[in-house]
Amino acid sequence: MPDMRIATAEDLPAIISLLKASELPCEDVSPGRQDFIVAVSGNSIVGVVGLERAGPYGLLRSLAVGPGHRDKGLGKALLDEMLSHAWLKGIGEIYILTTTASGFFKRRGFEAAVRSDAPNVIQNTTEFRTICPASAVCMRKKIA
Repeated sequence: MPDMRIATAEDLPAIISLLKASELPCEDVSPGRQDFIVAVSGNSIVGVVGLERAGPYGLLRSLAVGPGHRDKGLGKALLDEMLSHAWLKGIGEIYILTTTASGFFKRRGFEAAVRSDAPNVIQNTTEFRTICPASAVCMRKKIA
């Protein structure tokens, strides 16, 4: 299993490259705006998960695993690491918008949610307002 760590500003180009290769949004990804955890194998970032904090809520961003590292539990490990990180930052509930991975998140305790019922601070994020399509499934999970 690759090592995991909090991403640094120097990791941003590799994070964006992995997100683009995974066809995930990255238009508003920037240091300080989101927290990212990366999985590193050798000198390469092979997995990433992001979190946008909004008070006691979080918006999970862009869980991606590189092609050579899929189906080995890395996605679950990254999610678990980010949920622990979120809890340590005082977040009690996580939201996600997904067009392709609702089954993955459902197996990990997320439940479907009505998009318009999400807290205003989550609805006001760029991803919620403009980046993710209206067809994306909204899900949530309480972690505290």
